[in-house]
Amino acid sequence: MVVTHGSLRSARGRTTLTIGNFDGVHRGHRALIERVVAKGRELRVSSCVLTFEPHPREFFAGDAAPARLTRLHDKLELLKAAGVERVHLVRFDARFAAMSAAHFIQDVLVRGLAVAWLLVGRDFRFGAKRQGDFATLEQAARRYGFALEAMPDVSYDGERVSSSTVPSGCSARLTRSAARWDAARGSAASLAFRRRTLRSRSSRRSPASTSWRLKTSAVGWRA
Repeated sequence: MVVTHGSLRSARGRTTLTIGNFDGVHRGHRALIERVVAKGRELRVSSCVLTFEPHPREFFAGDAAPARLTRLHDKLELLKAAGVERVHLVRFDARFAAMSAAHFIQDVLVRGLAVAWLLVGRDFRFGAKRQGDFATLEQAARRYGFALEAMPDVSYDGERVSSSTVPSGCSARLTRSAARWDAARGSAASLAFRRRTLRSRSSRRSPASTSWRLKTSAVGWRA
């Protein structure tokens, strides 16, 4: 797997792409990733994940941001094990946070990553003040000639899943689910890290904080 970062130059080859923070690489993430990898093989182009460092919530909230479920190294190992061919790390700073939705599409998706096929959730938001949404991408897909697919919600025990909203009662069950996925790909080290972090996060949550909203949105930022 190739990992790139920094400024994007004009891409040489096209990609299938998904976008997100991928903290924890939970079931919703894995469904996105597996679909992107499969589509890349079908179209005979590179499968690519666009992610952010630091996490957007760390940029905006600073020390008040919740602890990560997965360190960057572990996240990259999981993406590699899933068959992703390229990961591009975007530095999430004030300049990027102020980027308009239009410039993100033109400079990053179209010119920088030459997206041929894009997969995001219907609640995906992007750009300064979260001005871009799925409808914005539909218009861009028609204009720039890439395919756009909406990822269906992924549920766990009847609830929509996301890494930032893991109910304390579900931590152990989600960890066992991650264990099966990691074991199939030989990722024991990252599994152990996630086990420790999930236990730590769960122990810090009060019972009143277990009714969290679960969703599969990839990313959105404000400025």
